Amino acid sequence: MAAIEASFPVPILCVPLREAEPIGAAAIGELGAALFRDVAPADRLGGTRPIEVFRRGRRPVLAIALPGTSKEEVEVAATGRELLLRVRDAQRRIALPDSLIGRPVEESRLRRGRLEVVFGA
Repeated sequence: MAAIEASFPVPILCVPLREAEPIGAAAIGELGAALFRDVAPADRLGGTRPIEVFRRGRRPVLAIALPGTSKEEVEVAATGRELLLRVRDAQRRIALPDSLIGRPVEESRLRRGRLEVVFGA
């Protein structure tokens, strides 16, 4: 748990390991009650939006929260309707909003725990 907490500087909710997979509404309800015992499920657990689109001048920017990550650990590529994001050994495909589809990635940089991907105007 210490390694996980050090790698992900965000609130981490835990539940005890179950003997069996929770199946059915009652079992899922029990799991949810255990998971959110100290937190209301609707509470906001982070201080920022995980993904955000905005403009910097004429250029659109897609910002993704990546706390605890260094620039050497990140690779970015836009392919058609998706942004391919590799962080360490994990890879994710993020669907691009219509306004960014087909635009080239001009640059990407990590600033204060956020990856900012700048697209062509």
